[in-house]
Amino acid sequence: MADALASYRIDRWRVQLNAYNLFDENYVDSGSPTGTRTVLLGEPFTMKLSVGFAL
Repeated sequence: MADALASYRIDRWRVQLNAYNLFDENYVDSGSPTGTRTVLLGEPFTMKLSVGFAL
């Protein structure tokens, strides 16, 4: 699994793009700690865009 980040600042503004699971691989995120044979799969390819302003 691979993630990526791109960020750009202009004066007090910030724009950031995050990409998670770039190659859209199937993976196990975690198993159940209670021993109930539950398996949680990881998230598919996801992108998140955020914009911020510093006061």
